[in-house]
Amino acid sequence: MTASSSSTLKLEHQAQAMYTDFFLKYSPQYAKLHKIRQQGSNNPDVDEYYKLKRAWSKHKLWEMPDDNLCKGQDPYLTMRCEMSEELDQDQKVLSILEETPQPSVLETGMAVGGFSQHVLERYPHARITGISMPGEEGGCPVGFESDNVHSVLKNVGTLAGDVGVSDIPETHQMETSLTTERVLPAGEEYDLIFCQERPVREPRTKETRKKGKNRPRKNKKMPGERQIWSNSPKYIRILMAQLVIAMKHLRENGTIVVLMRKADDAHTFLLLDSIWKFSEVSLYKHRLWHQTTSWFYLVAKKVQTRSEKAAVAIETWRQKWKNTLGEAGVAGGSAESVDEEVQAVSELLEDRGRLLIELAAPVWEAQADGLESLFKSLAKGSKQSPPSKCLHAKRMARKLNPNWNPFSALKVDY
Repeated sequence: MTASSSSTLKLEHQAQAMYTDFFLKYSPQYAKLHKIRQQGSNNPDVDEYYKLKRAWSKHKLWEMPDDNLCKGQDPYLTMRCEMSEELDQDQKVLSILEETPQPSVLETGMAVGGFSQHVLERYPHARITGISMPGEEGGCPVGFESDNVHSVLKNVGTLAGDVGVSDIPETHQMETSLTTERVLPAGEEYDLIFCQERPVREPRTKETRKKGKNRPRKNKKMPGERQIWSNSPKYIRILMAQLVIAMKHLRENGTIVVLMRKADDAHTFLLLDSIWKFSEVSLYKHRLWHQTTSWFYLVAKKVQTRSEKAAVAIETWRQKWKNTLGEAGVAGGSAESVDEEVQAVSELLEDRGRLLIELAAPVWEAQADGLESLFKSLAKGSKQSPPSKCLHAKRMARKLNPNWNPFSALKVDY
């Protein structure tokens, strides 16, 4: 492990170090992204930008009236429609729906409904089932209505019955919030499944704002010491639940589209490799909406849902889902599990390392270009109007104009 890579690892263990060193050595696209990330890690303008971005997204999703959403005025709904259209143009994910007279689609993380809306525009007779996070848990409303859409407000990460787990010990931290009742009927199959749910921040109330006001952060970690977000128990719980449910309800040779994070994480590529064994895998990253983030789409076509390798993967994902229910979640892990992961990563890099780079290179290149452009824009904008000096004026402008975009102050084309 080189000194340069080990000092910037966000998940400090040998498997991730092996992965990072391999990509730095053989992928110029990842080396460029790695360098740009280092440039932004200690930049206060970058921190302020993402802080403002989260506040703007939260305002748009939680505070905009429902009638505006239904009229299609929400920029997030527009974004999702555009993203679905471009994803289909690049990956032809909707072509699977042409093989049947009654197309069927399942979408977890459906809200605000852009992907489902695009499906209905192309296939008006398609049958769609959507599972969305309830509003009280941080979910946002679906921005359109249709008789062909059956919407269920449930946290997909808590659907123990649909995951296939009935023996939930009472000692589990989440035992009270889990449900063993099935949301999807057994044997119901879909041609295409979108897995797009992800952890969200719950809307802050007056009580939580008052409680957290001026409270100092204890044991604040530096960027190089943080565990990467894509390995958090909440993220893994939701991702594993979606994958298990998708494999149980996808018809043979169907298509799964999974929103994932951090293509250069060892855990992500181990998951990708398991899906690789029973399907045709490709990666896609939207060059506008995901350009400055680590999000990307995994597209699995011709999925052999009844194969032995698929059965092994489903059981592995089910067990990982159960492991996130405890108090400690999946963070850390035993020495034995870490050794097993190191061995698995070592074998994967030796066997398919160059092929993994070929798959992920466009994803890394798109993010590197996006971050490079962002940092240049922030450098210009910070000299003119630092956002932290006019937050009160921004709040007033937001109340007067619901479509106000705070990024105009930074001259960033979000």
